[in-house]
Parts: sequence; structure tokens; C-alpha cells
Amino acid sequence: MDVHRQRWSLAILAALAAVTLLVNSGLPTVAQTVPRPDTIIIDVEAGTASLDPAVVFDPTGVHIVWQIYEPLVWFDRDTMRVVPWLAERWEQSSDGLTYTFHLRRGIRFHDGTPFNARAVKFSIERMILMAQPRGGASYYRGVLRGAGDYLGSKRTPEDVNRFLQTGGLRVVDDYTIAFHLERPFPAFPLMLALHFVGGIISPEFVQRHGGVTPGELNSEVARLASGTGPYVLREFDVGTGTARLEAFPGYWGGPGGRGPARVRNIIIRPVAEPLTRVLNLKAGTSDMALLSPAQLFEFADERVWRRERRLVSTVKGVDVSGPFLLNRIEAIMLNAAIKDAVGNLVGFQPFKDRRVREALGHAFNYSAYINELLKGFGVPIGSPIPRGWFGYDEMLQPPPYNLERARRLLLEAGRELGFAPDAAKTVELFYPAGEADSEAALFLLASAVKGLQTGLNIRPTSMTYAAFSSAFLRGQLPGIRISWVGAFPDPDGNLRAFGDGRTGILATRAGYNNPRVNELIDMQARELDPRRREALVKEAARLISQDGHYVWRAQRTTFWVQRDWIRGTYLHPTTIGPYYYALTKGR
Repeated sequence: MDVHRQRWSLAILAALAAVTLLVNSGLPTVAQTVPRPDTIIIDVEAGTASLDPAVVFDPTGVHIVWQIYEPLVWFDRDTMRVVPWLAERWEQSSDGLTYTFHLRRGIRFHDGTPFNARAVKFSIERMILMAQPRGGASYYRGVLRGAGDYLGSKRTPEDVNRFLQTGGLRVVDDYTIAFHLERPFPAFPLMLALHFVGGIISPEFVQRHGGVTPGELNSEVARLASGTGPYVLREFDVGTGTARLEAFPGYWGGPGGRGPARVRNIIIRPVAEPLTRVLNLKAGTSDMALLSPAQLFEFADERVWRRERRLVSTVKGVDVSGPFLLNRIEAIMLNAAIKDAVGNLVGFQPFKDRRVREALGHAFNYSAYINELLKGFGVPIGSPIPRGWFGYDEMLQPPPYNLERARRLLLEAGRELGFAPDAAKTVELFYPAGEADSEAALFLLASAVKGLQTGLNIRPTSMTYAAFSSAFLRGQLPGIRISWVGAFPDPDGNLRAFGDGRTGILATRAGYNNPRVNELIDMQARELDPRRREALVKEAARLISQDGHYVWRAQRTTFWVQRDWIRGTYLHPTTIGPYYYALTKGR
């Protein structure tokens, strides 16, 4: 499994995490001509190979699918609160095992067929039957009744029939559908709000274009589309990844019933060269561009940003906004159970000693990292729960930068671990080659630790991404950089990844197994009362923070750049790029 989770640029992850209404700097002047008034062009970093909502997972694909397909519920534009979308309301049973959704009537897919409960059942079952490892099916494992058993099977006809007969999804009537869960899961509506987990597709469209084959992709649905969303897919060049969307004249208008989109055409255009994206935006041949911080100050005053943390555009006709908070957590994981190539524990285990872990927390200058290396695009973080999420505890902050305390702790630990100022030992911390921010963070820590002169040295070491992932999964790396983006804004996934010593993707590779944390994670997952659940989440996060297997670097922030003739842009934490239905273009 990929601990980086998303391999796109920081600016593209930005659009998954920021929640705001961008304020435009002013109307275009009378002399200014707005090009292509019925078309918005956005330059992105990379294309996508598929637009099938059952398998799409890369950022560009998710960004496009968001405009075409819709889920039963979605997020309020200004909060993390789930609101009705294709469903007009829903109920949860008292035991938390059944969610019943009542669907809106009169909605049609782009192919003219009706949206109803049968379409919902078909869409979710299709996703699970296809069983693609990087698609939305994995989210239903252990949640929807029967999904886990099927996904772990050989997908024989008997396995398919067994899954379809378990009753995980039940059509109550044409406009009512029930989901039956294997266990209480308070985050279930949040999960369904993700377009690549809960997006609804036209059953008739799928059957006309290849149907459903268990365990296999559908190459036709990868390049064609039929959802209920505000935009229809008109062109998709698989070779270049360029997509053209057109406003759907029969769009139901969302919960507000506003009608069709106001901008007719949207062109999503992959442009790999960063300088070209900058030049296109300056020239007005694009309307928006996804940029990295390295290109930001082509458009913003860096001195004002560094002095006031305020973004001011330096290019006439271009708006620059931010900073916006991301759901991206950066840390350094310390492994207390380092293994060799055959799976045996190695002799030198510095991070098994809590004093060493605590010392490294005090030796990492997160303020310098954020302000200098990240150029201010980050905020301190002290637990696996990001700011803005349910269960975030503002009292959990990273340890204070204190080299004197770090030195004292390392000298004490060294007497038992076998290192001293005159008997040095070195431990390697790893990062994937090419990740400049990760490299800078590890060298910042290594420099501070070397200056303590305690006999423990840190050597930052790069690896190819494939080698890094393989060695990490086998528990062979003493420490690694972490860049983690939660799939949806509920603490369960992050707590399990960072804290569950039985199954957590990070915890099990950090040699971290606190039985009380495991118990709290299980308790919060079953707790249906929000206040009691919040208390359990906070206690688990506090213990994970105190146990010190993670040196917290930052929670990232970012920015957005567009031409000033675009109005209505807002970015949502669960999506990538703007929601084009909300936009207008012109004066």
C-alpha cells in the first residue's frame, strides 16, 4: 500500500483539502476582453487513463468524475457536514447497522434513463464486483454486508451469487434503498459522499457498453460516461488525457434546483511542463492552472507573503488566494521493531527506547521547517487528526524545540543502547528519491541530532519509490517520511493507520502496538453518540501522540491561482479542483 497515498503535485492535493469561497480581486476593466466566454480551460499536471467511477482514483480522473457523476449525499460547500444530494433524506437504525435512503424523483441520467433505487443498487454492486484494488470497492470491505468476503474470494460464479444474495443492498421500492452493514460505522454517510465510492452510473448505459465482468475492467466505460451530474462527457482523448465537458441541459439543478450549468464548456488539459502552465495562465490561454509552490511567486508578492502571510497578486488579471488548509499530514515514522531481509529483528533498535523517540521530537525544528523549507505553507500538527476534522484536539501540539532536553535524553538512552560521544552509531531514515520536502525535513533533523554530539547519528537515505514501498511493507526501514492524506474527513481511518497495532498500515510497520489505543479505536468505531465518540477519538489521538512513534512535521496548506474573470470558485476538502457548476465567466 502506498503511504504517500497521492502522487500528484501539492497544488493538486490542495484542491482535495481546502474549503473556502475565493474572493476575486475585482472586475475586469472595460478594455479587457474575456476570451472564450462560454469555455473554461484548466491546465493540470497529468492526465487520467479512466473515467469509470468504479475504478478511478488518480487526481485528474477524480476531478473529472466529480463533474459527471453524483452520490446520494454530499458535503455542504462550507463545512464537512453531510447533506442530501441524490437522496432527499436518510435514516439510521438504532443499532447502526442499516441506513435507509429516500431518493429524489424526476432525475434522469445523461442517456435519458431514470435515476432510481435499482440504479443505486447496480452502481454499488458493480463497483464491488469489479473488485479493482485502487477503486472504491475497498472502502466497502468490512463495512457493507458481504463485501469483504467477496473481495477476498476468487470471484467465481458461486462467490458472485453468494455476495448478491447476502442482502447488503436492498431495494425497498423504486425510490427507497437500504444498506445493511456488517458493523456500526458512524462514518458511512461520509464515505458515500465520495464520488469515487458512491457515484451513481446509468445501468442501461453500462449494459450497452460492455456490461459487468467480475474482477475485470470495462474499457468502454473508462472512456465514455453517463451520470446525473451537471456536465456530460463530450470528448476524452485517452492518449493525451484531455477531456471536454458540456453542460447537461436536462440537469436537475442540485438541491437548490438552479438548472443547467452557466458555463457551457469545460476543458481539462494536461500540461506536464510547469513553465508552460505559468505562461498559459499569464497569457490568458488558460483560465486556471494547478501549480506548485515553486511557481506561486510568478503570480504573488513573496515579500508580503513572508512578512504578513497574505497572498497579493503581482500579475494584472490574475487572482491568487490562500492559504487553504489541507488534510495532508507530514511526519517522520520511527520503527521500534526493525527487521532484516528475512524478517528477523535486527540487533540495534534505537526507537524501541521511548527516550530516543522523545528526543527526536524535541530535536525537530518544525517552525524552521514550515517557515523556511515550506515557505510558510503549513501549520503545526501534533496528532493524526487534522485541523477541521471531527475529533481534532487543539491541545495536541508537537513537542517544543528543545535541544538541551533532546541531548539529555539521548545521553541517558545511549548508556543502555550502546552509543556515546566516543562510540557513535548511525541509523538511517528513508525517503523516496525526488521528494525535495521529505529530503529537507530529514536533513534538518539529522543536522540537529549531529550537533548534539551524543553518539547517535542520523543518515537520510533515498530509495526508488518501488524499493521504498517494498522495504516499508516488510518492516525493514528504521524510519521513513510520511505524507498522509485521509480518504475522507473522519478520524477512524487516520487512527487505524497511525495507531492500530493489529492492522494499521503505519503502526504495524512502526512496531507500535498499544492495547489501550487499539481498544479505543474499536470503541469509537462502534459509538453512535457523537459526544462520546469524540471523547474516545481524542483519548486515542492523545496516546498516539504521547507514545512518540511519529515526529510531527506539519499539516500542509496551499493556494489557488486563476484569471480574475472567473467567479464563484470554491474548493472542497474531498475533491480535486473547482466545482464548475458553481462558476461563471465574464464581467
